[in-house]
Amino acid sequence: AVPIHSLMAVPLVNEGQVSGVICAVNSKHMDMPFTTEQFGRFKFIASQVVLAQNIIQVYSTLSEQQRINQELAFARNLQLSLMPKRFPMWGRFIIHAFTRASKEVSGDFYDFVQIDDDRLLVVIGDACGKGIPACMIMAMTRSFIRANIGHFTSLKELLRELNTNLYRDTVDERYITLGCCLIDKKESTIEYARAGHTPLLLYLREHTRAINPDGSALGLLPSELSDFDTLCTEVTPQTTMLMFTDGINEATN
Repeated sequence: AVPIHSLMAVPLVNEGQVSGVICAVNSKHMDMPFTTEQFGRFKFIASQVVLAQNIIQVYSTLSEQQRINQELAFARNLQLSLMPKRFPMWGRFIIHAFTRASKEVSGDFYDFVQIDDDRLLVVIGDACGKGIPACMIMAMTRSFIRANIGHFTSLKELLRELNTNLYRDTVDERYITLGCCLIDKKESTIEYARAGHTPLLLYLREHTRAINPDGSALGLLPSELSDFDTLCTEVTPQTTMLMFTDGINEATN
């Protein structure tokens, strides 16, 4: 029998039903148990397995036109499920979000991730393409950030590791742009990092300022060829912050 020194197991849960369990076994290193970081990555893998199961189920019993319609409906529902329904009150910061697709399904999403009692990460993204392929990149991005945000000491480090994963795991030059705003309610500061995304706008007393650090889109280039900067600023009362996707730039009457 193979000796087992440590084991990780995550249930595959789909709409409240357990469809299986994914396990990882350490049979070699007695003094090296699985870490919290490894378990976070393992949960991310499990979420992708559930997503793949859903897609296989959709395609297994449908005609071509039914598949097209079902794909759009599935992608639309998946996109909506990725975005929070409630908006957090974070100290003096009042947060709200709105999205409307120009077509049936867009590649846009947003998320809020609490890091600790003082810090909240606000994420906005725009995945290349439409339908299920774009939603898969959105799901991968959201799952990775939620599973691993506590393991990184900076937004720059988070984006570099996320880029490494997307570059390795996506095909056909698919990518996602991302804006990450770290709000510290105790210090009344924000830190913004941008991966090929639109700038963050600050509006106060009829003056607008763009926070626009450098950073390339995620999944296009290996991390050794990518770099991400951050900009930090203090936020005074009555300041309005705006994060948006390029659909705002491209909108016409």
